[in-house]
Amino acid sequence: MEAAAAAARANAAWCETVCAAHGSPGELDALAWRSRRPVPAFYPNLVTLTSEIAPMLEAVRELDACGLPSGWGVKDSFRTLSLDRLGFAVLLDAEWIVHPPARRRPIRSSWERAESAETLAEWEEAWGQSRGGARIFVPGLLARADVAFLATRRARRIAGGLAALRTDSGVAISNAFGVEGAALEAGIEAVSDLFPGLPLFGYEPVEDLARWRAMGFRSLGSLRIWTRR
Repeated sequence: MEAAAAAARANAAWCETVCAAHGSPGELDALAWRSRRPVPAFYPNLVTLTSEIAPMLEAVRELDACGLPSGWGVKDSFRTLSLDRLGFAVLLDAEWIVHPPARRRPIRSSWERAESAETLAEWEEAWGQSRGGARIFVPGLLARADVAFLATRRARRIAGGLAALRTDSGVAISNAFGVEGAALEAGIEAVSDLFPGLPLFGYEPVEDLARWRAMGFRSLGSLRIWTRR
Protein backbone atom coordinates (compact mmCIF):
# COMPACT_ATOMS: atom_id res chain seq x y z
CA MET A 1 0.00 0.00 0.00
CA GLU A 2 2.82 2.40 0.82
CA ALA A 3 4.45 1.93 -2.59
CA ALA A 4 1.09 2.34 -4.36
CA ALA A 5 0.54 5.56 -2.39
CA ALA A 6 3.95 6.82 -3.56
CA ALA A 7 2.98 6.03 -7.16
CA ALA A 8 -0.31 7.90 -6.71
CA ARG A 9 1.48 10.93 -5.26
CA ALA A 10 3.92 10.96 -8.17
CA ASN A 11 1.03 10.82 -10.63
CA ALA A 12 -0.81 13.59 -8.78
CA ALA A 13 2.32 15.73 -9.08
CA TRP A 14 2.34 15.13 -12.85
CA CYS A 15 -1.33 16.12 -13.09
CA GLU A 16 -0.59 19.30 -11.14
CA THR A 17 2.41 20.09 -13.33
CA VAL A 18 0.46 19.84 -16.59
CA CYS A 19 -2.62 21.65 -15.26
CA ALA A 20 -0.57 24.46 -13.71
CA ALA A 21 1.20 24.94 -17.05
CA HIS A 22 -2.25 25.65 -18.50
CA GLY A 23 -2.95 28.22 -15.79
CA SER A 24 -5.24 25.92 -13.81
CA PRO A 25 -3.32 24.74 -10.74
CA GLY A 26 -5.09 22.35 -8.41
CA GLU A 27 -5.09 21.76 -4.67
CA LEU A 28 -3.11 19.10 -2.83
CA ASP A 29 -3.58 17.72 0.67
CA ALA A 30 -2.96 14.42 2.42
CA LEU A 31 -6.15 12.91 0.99
CA ALA A 32 -6.20 13.99 -2.65
CA TRP A 33 -5.16 16.24 -5.47
CA ARG A 34 -8.11 18.04 -7.02
CA SER A 35 -8.92 20.76 -9.52
CA ARG A 36 -12.16 22.70 -9.41
CA ARG A 37 -11.64 23.99 -12.96
CA PRO A 38 -11.68 22.33 -16.38
CA VAL A 39 -8.44 20.45 -17.06
CA PRO A 40 -6.66 19.37 -20.27
CA ALA A 41 -7.93 16.32 -22.13
CA PHE A 42 -7.10 12.96 -20.52
CA TYR A 43 -6.48 14.53 -17.10
CA PRO A 44 -8.68 13.89 -14.04
CA ASN A 45 -10.06 16.50 -11.69
CA LEU A 46 -9.45 14.25 -8.70
CA VAL A 47 -6.62 11.86 -7.82
CA THR A 48 -7.25 10.03 -4.56
CA LEU A 49 -4.29 9.61 -2.20
CA THR A 50 -6.05 7.53 0.42
CA SER A 51 -8.05 4.32 0.37
CA GLU A 52 -10.57 5.81 2.81
CA ILE A 53 -13.97 5.81 1.17
CA ALA A 54 -16.04 8.40 3.04
CA PRO A 55 -13.77 11.47 2.56
CA MET A 56 -13.22 10.61 -1.09
CA LEU A 57 -16.94 10.30 -1.78
CA GLU A 58 -17.36 13.69 -0.13
CA ALA A 59 -14.63 15.09 -2.39
CA VAL A 60 -16.36 13.68 -5.48
CA ARG A 61 -19.69 15.21 -4.48
CA GLU A 62 -18.03 18.55 -3.79
CA LEU A 63 -16.42 18.64 -7.23
CA ASP A 64 -19.66 17.53 -8.84
CA ALA A 65 -21.31 20.61 -7.36
CA CYS A 66 -18.73 22.91 -9.00
CA GLY A 67 -20.40 22.75 -12.41
CA LEU A 68 -17.56 20.99 -14.19
CA PRO A 69 -18.28 19.92 -17.78
CA SER A 70 -19.48 16.36 -18.35
CA GLY A 71 -16.71 13.84 -18.76
CA TRP A 72 -14.58 15.06 -15.87
CA GLY A 73 -12.62 12.29 -14.25
CA VAL A 74 -11.72 10.65 -10.96
CA LYS A 75 -8.56 8.60 -10.60
CA ASP A 76 -9.48 6.12 -7.87
CA SER A 77 -5.91 5.26 -6.92
CA PHE A 78 -6.77 2.27 -4.72
CA ARG A 79 -9.92 1.10 -6.53
CA THR A 80 -12.03 1.50 -3.41
CA LEU A 81 -14.81 3.73 -4.72
CA SER A 82 -18.16 2.80 -6.23
CA LEU A 83 -19.30 5.82 -8.24
CA ASP A 84 -21.96 4.29 -10.49
CA ARG A 85 -24.80 5.72 -8.46
CA LEU A 86 -23.24 9.17 -8.56
CA GLY A 87 -23.41 9.24 -12.35
CA PHE A 88 -19.96 7.95 -13.25
CA ALA A 89 -18.86 5.21 -15.64
CA VAL A 90 -15.63 3.20 -15.60
CA LEU A 91 -13.18 4.49 -18.17
CA LEU A 92 -10.14 2.33 -17.40
CA ASP A 93 -8.90 -0.33 -15.02
CA ALA A 94 -5.14 -0.40 -14.59
CA GLU A 95 -2.29 -1.17 -12.21
CA TRP A 96 0.39 1.01 -10.69
CA ILE A 97 3.88 -0.13 -11.67
CA VAL A 98 7.35 0.65 -10.33
CA HIS A 99 10.92 0.14 -11.46
CA PRO A 100 13.58 0.24 -8.73
CA PRO A 101 16.33 2.86 -8.94
CA ALA A 102 18.59 1.87 -11.80
CA ARG A 103 22.36 2.04 -11.95
CA ARG A 104 23.33 5.15 -13.84
CA ARG A 105 24.42 4.62 -17.43
CA PRO A 106 25.16 7.01 -20.30
CA ILE A 107 22.04 8.02 -22.25
CA ARG A 108 21.88 5.98 -25.42
CA SER A 109 22.29 8.06 -28.53
CA SER A 110 18.93 6.86 -29.91
CA TRP A 111 17.11 9.05 -27.36
CA GLU A 112 17.09 12.83 -26.99
CA ARG A 113 15.50 15.32 -24.65
CA ALA A 114 13.15 17.91 -26.17
CA GLU A 115 14.77 21.29 -25.60
CA SER A 116 12.73 23.61 -27.82
CA ALA A 117 9.08 24.48 -28.35
CA GLU A 118 9.36 23.19 -31.92
CA THR A 119 10.65 19.79 -30.80
CA LEU A 120 7.96 19.54 -28.13
CA ALA A 121 5.29 20.31 -30.74
CA GLU A 122 6.79 17.61 -32.98
CA TRP A 123 6.79 15.22 -29.99
CA GLU A 124 3.10 15.86 -29.32
CA GLU A 125 2.21 15.47 -32.99
CA ALA A 126 4.01 12.11 -33.06
CA TRP A 127 2.18 11.09 -29.87
CA GLY A 128 -1.00 11.73 -31.86
CA GLN A 129 -3.53 11.90 -29.03
CA SER A 130 -4.30 15.63 -28.87
CA ARG A 131 -7.91 16.48 -29.60
CA GLY A 132 -8.90 19.05 -32.16
CA GLY A 133 -5.39 20.42 -32.39
CA ALA A 134 -5.43 21.64 -28.77
CA ARG A 135 -1.98 21.39 -27.17
CA ILE A 136 -1.71 19.43 -23.92
CA PHE A 137 2.03 19.80 -23.37
CA VAL A 138 2.78 23.51 -23.59
CA PRO A 139 6.25 25.06 -24.07
CA GLY A 140 6.34 26.40 -20.52
CA LEU A 141 6.95 22.85 -19.30
CA LEU A 142 10.40 22.91 -20.90
CA ALA A 143 11.60 25.55 -18.43
CA ARG A 144 11.35 23.03 -15.59
CA ALA A 145 14.45 21.01 -14.77
CA ASP A 146 12.27 18.31 -13.21
CA VAL A 147 10.32 17.67 -16.44
CA ALA A 148 11.65 15.76 -19.44
CA PHE A 149 10.12 14.84 -22.78
CA LEU A 150 12.28 12.15 -24.39
CA ALA A 151 12.13 11.09 -28.02
CA THR A 152 13.71 8.59 -30.37
CA ARG A 153 13.87 9.20 -34.10
CA ARG A 154 13.64 7.15 -37.25
CA ALA A 155 14.67 8.78 -40.55
CA ARG A 156 14.96 12.07 -38.61
CA ARG A 157 11.32 12.00 -37.55
CA ILE A 158 10.20 11.32 -33.98
CA ALA A 159 9.06 7.71 -33.88
CA GLY A 160 8.54 7.24 -30.15
CA GLY A 161 8.70 9.02 -26.85
CA LEU A 162 7.80 9.27 -23.21
CA ALA A 163 7.46 11.96 -20.54
CA ALA A 164 8.92 12.07 -17.03
CA LEU A 165 8.67 14.21 -13.91
CA ARG A 166 10.99 14.05 -10.90
CA THR A 167 8.93 14.25 -7.70
CA ASP A 168 9.43 13.77 -3.97
CA SER A 169 8.06 10.22 -4.34
CA GLY A 170 10.17 9.23 -7.34
CA VAL A 171 9.91 9.75 -11.08
CA ALA A 172 6.48 9.76 -12.70
CA ILE A 173 6.64 8.39 -16.25
CA SER A 174 3.78 8.66 -18.71
CA ASN A 175 2.69 8.93 -22.34
CA ALA A 176 5.04 6.27 -23.71
CA PHE A 177 4.34 5.78 -27.40
CA GLY A 178 5.70 4.35 -30.63
CA VAL A 179 8.30 1.93 -29.26
CA GLU A 180 8.43 -1.57 -27.82
CA GLY A 181 10.98 -3.97 -26.41
CA ALA A 182 14.61 -2.88 -26.43
CA ALA A 183 13.78 0.56 -27.83
CA LEU A 184 11.38 1.30 -24.98
CA GLU A 185 13.84 -0.11 -22.46
CA ALA A 186 16.45 2.31 -23.79
CA GLY A 187 14.02 5.16 -23.11
CA ILE A 188 13.51 3.96 -19.54
CA GLU A 189 17.29 3.88 -19.09
CA ALA A 190 17.48 7.43 -20.42
CA VAL A 191 14.99 8.56 -17.77
CA SER A 192 17.06 6.85 -15.05
CA ASP A 193 20.14 8.64 -16.32
CA LEU A 194 18.44 12.03 -16.16
CA PHE A 195 16.99 11.41 -12.68
CA PRO A 196 19.34 8.87 -11.07
CA GLY A 197 18.75 6.98 -7.85
CA LEU A 198 14.96 7.25 -7.90
CA PRO A 199 12.22 4.67 -8.48
CA LEU A 200 10.16 5.08 -11.65
CA PHE A 201 6.38 5.05 -11.23
CA GLY A 202 3.62 4.75 -13.78
CA TYR A 203 0.39 2.90 -14.48
CA GLU A 204 -0.71 0.68 -17.32
CA PRO A 205 -3.86 -1.23 -18.37
CA VAL A 206 -3.80 -4.85 -17.31
CA GLU A 207 -3.45 -6.07 -20.90
CA ASP A 208 -0.19 -4.07 -21.31
CA LEU A 209 1.54 -5.17 -18.11
CA ALA A 210 3.59 -7.99 -19.65
CA ARG A 211 5.84 -5.69 -21.66
CA TRP A 212 6.57 -3.52 -18.62
CA ARG A 213 7.31 -6.51 -16.41
CA ALA A 214 9.78 -7.69 -19.04
CA MET A 215 11.70 -4.45 -18.43
CA GLY A 216 11.88 -4.98 -14.67
CA PHE A 217 8.73 -3.19 -13.54
CA ARG A 218 6.47 -4.80 -10.94
CA SER A 219 2.82 -4.23 -10.08
CA LEU A 220 1.86 -2.32 -6.94
CA GLY A 221 -1.93 -2.49 -6.93
CA SER A 222 -5.04 -1.67 -8.88
CA LEU A 223 -6.51 1.70 -9.78
CA ARG A 224 -9.65 2.70 -11.63
CA ILE A 225 -10.45 5.80 -13.63
CA TRP A 226 -14.04 7.01 -13.62
CA THR A 227 -15.64 9.58 -15.90
CA ARG A 228 -18.75 11.65 -15.21
CA ARG A 229 -21.57 10.80 -17.61
